[in-house]
Amino acid sequence: MKKMATDIDFARIGLMQSALEESGIPTLMRNQELSQLAGALPQGQVWPELWILDDDDYEAAKSLLEDIAGN
Repeated sequence: MKKMATDIDFARIGLMQSALEESGIPTLMRNQELSQLAGALPQGQVWPELWILDDDDYEAAKSLLEDIAGN
């Protein structure tokens, strides 16, 4: 498993997750409920994270996310 992205914006992480899943790359989103702890934990620790499940998908996932960011 490898972390692909972290962002304060759940919508942005959700968009990336949808794009990867639609391309056949299984993902996992972490820290969905931790936003309730904002202020109790350092800010970066409560942001949502997008992980890919299979390390072999890393290059394809990275390329896809770069294409999304560029558009």
